[in-house]
Amino acid sequence: METTVSLVQMLDARERRVQHQQELLARYHKPLICFTMNICGPIKDSPLIRQGFARGRQLLRQQFLRAKLTPLYQYPCRTATGCEAFYVLDADPLTIKKFTTDIEDATPLGRLFDMDVIRPDGLKVDREELDLEGRRCLICGGPAKVCSSRRIHTVAELQEKTTEILTEARDAQDIAIRDISGRLYLSGPQAETLQQAAALPAGDVYLTLTVELFGPYDSAAAFARDCYTLTALAKQCTVPPENLHFTWDARSPAESSLNTGSLLYTEDYSLDLSGAVQLDWTEQQMEQQTETEYLLDAGNIPDEGE
Repeated sequence: METTVSLVQMLDARERRVQHQQELLARYHKPLICFTMNICGPIKDSPLIRQGFARGRQLLRQQFLRAKLTPLYQYPCRTATGCEAFYVLDADPLTIKKFTTDIEDATPLGRLFDMDVIRPDGLKVDREELDLEGRRCLICGGPAKVCSSRRIHTVAELQEKTTEILTEARDAQDIAIRDISGRLYLSGPQAETLQQAAALPAGDVYLTLTVELFGPYDSAAAFARDCYTLTALAKQCTVPPENLHFTWDARSPAESSLNTGSLLYTEDYSLDLSGAVQLDWTEQQMEQQTETEYLLDAGNIPDEGE
């Protein structure tokens, strides 16, 4: 059941978070992450919001593994005022801030993540310390602080956009990906972060992505549906791709059928999208442009005389 919360409740929740942060700093004397969600409006907790928050925690765990970090303390909780999670790490605060901003900036869902990094002295690590721009507005992409202070967008607009981002992220999580790879080409100044690459003039940055889907798929329509969902998300990333290549092959049925001495009927699918026009194709257009490779059982191949 979704519950509306008041401003007083939100202020009380913020005070409790600060108190918990101070207790953790006094106990461990190490930097910590305080992870919450940026949700506009009086409803701060719902199944959709919780799914988005769970994805954020999963992304943090992946970063911990890459950095070979084991949290000294971690505590997730959920209340009517929203989801929260605390992590104490034995690492440099700037290193921690770098991978939290990578998460926040990499995808549309990351725009809803608020991953504060707090030093042992209680001070927050600012994005500016990493030469990063401030957070961007969900709707217009401008500086979030400016839009918020001037109330440029209505609560209803922000709620609609938030729901759209959470829904697309949820749908994308249902799509199993076998592998993903990419190449980023720069013809202008050197860029060390996605934000720096995104700020380069048009034509100076070119990103290609290859996505191998896990499937299984029983039709080109089902394959194209997932390609359409993933393309919509990719276009909202900090550096949108100029070229997307999707592929799926029925490797498991083919391999198992080889053991029987014949090949079962299968269809492998691939789709190439290049340039803004093709990336804006509808689901139906993607289905029409999907290439199908057929693998037939020997008994289904027609005789030459037929």
